[in-house]
Amino acid sequence: MGGMGMSEPMDLALRLLKYDRATEMYDLAVEAMALGLADNWADAMKIAEEEAQLPSEFSPQFQQKNASEPMDLSWRLLKNERQTELGEFHEDFPSSLGPVTEYHGTMNLPAVSEQGIKARSSRKRSKKYVPEQLRGQDITYTTPDQERALAFAQERAQSLGLPSSQVGVVGVRAGGLPSPIQHQEPFGVLGGTMSNVRPSAIPRANITPVLKRQTELGEFHPDLPSSYGPVEYYHGTPETNVQQIMRQGLRANRNPYKNIEEYVQAMKDGSDAKFMENYDPTYRGAFVTTKPERAYRYGERKGWGYRPIPAPALIGVREGAGMPEEYIGYGDDTGESTKRLFPDDYRYMDNIDPKFLTQIKEAM
Repeated sequence: MGGMGMSEPMDLALRLLKYDRATEMYDLAVEAMALGLADNWADAMKIAEEEAQLPSEFSPQFQQKNASEPMDLSWRLLKNERQTELGEFHEDFPSSLGPVTEYHGTMNLPAVSEQGIKARSSRKRSKKYVPEQLRGQDITYTTPDQERALAFAQERAQSLGLPSSQVGVVGVRAGGLPSPIQHQEPFGVLGGTMSNVRPSAIPRANITPVLKRQTELGEFHPDLPSSYGPVEYYHGTPETNVQQIMRQGLRANRNPYKNIEEYVQAMKDGSDAKFMENYDPTYRGAFVTTKPERAYRYGERKGWGYRPIPAPALIGVREGAGMPEEYIGYGDDTGESTKRLFPDDYRYMDNIDPKFLTQIKEAM
């Protein structure tokens, strides 16, 4: 043992035990904030401490009570109890558990990378987020969309005031896991997509780090080389949104009303039939234009809702993103008599990956 005294592995194991319990408290505090049980982080941590029944310090009584647990941790550490595979360290490395097919976004990446994905009680969640057959059980969520998994975790961390440094995504190999139940997400970044819900935790052996993709010079300036061709379209946005768009891509936001004017009239008339005829929850678009000055003005108007009002900014969309659909304007009920109101405007019906985008920093 190289002269290691009995107290040294004990101290090390106690530190590991304290880390394990602390990450559990972090998760409980996040849950308390999400459920509105606490107005600030300090109160959320108090609730978590009570829930976890964790003393603030490891007293002699606590150490005695848990004497076997740190010793077990020590021996596992010294014996390297679990045989790891290469696939746990990179998604492209071989694994007996199969390829990475799902992703999980988390606000506590260090804990998930160490322990796996813990199953959480579905009882504290709104029923609309939980498949009927899994209500009342402890569950985990994954999605086949890596970018949306990250966006979900970033959005939740921001709304709860949690540090972005802990946010990340892990890949999930499904081998040996229970078959998931697919559930359509009702709202938010994942809204309209299908999540995989399981009545079990996802062990560390099934997850792997997801490394950042290789960027190209063309993502940082429209005139720098890119394998995705020249800039063909422009998207305007407040300057404060640029970095998020460049990380996550340009989202095809939901527009559930085919024709805004008809929707407004249906609301005035109280016509449920006309309202439902005009409603389509899959209707969405990422809007672009061939005119940079038009996109710039849109970004300027969009910024009026922010405080303080940010400067407008442009995002260029390269040729490799494909051909968008023509946008008619105020709905796309494209009958023969429909006139295209905005001939320079288009929309992508799916998200645009960051690799097709570039920042345009010159003022208009």
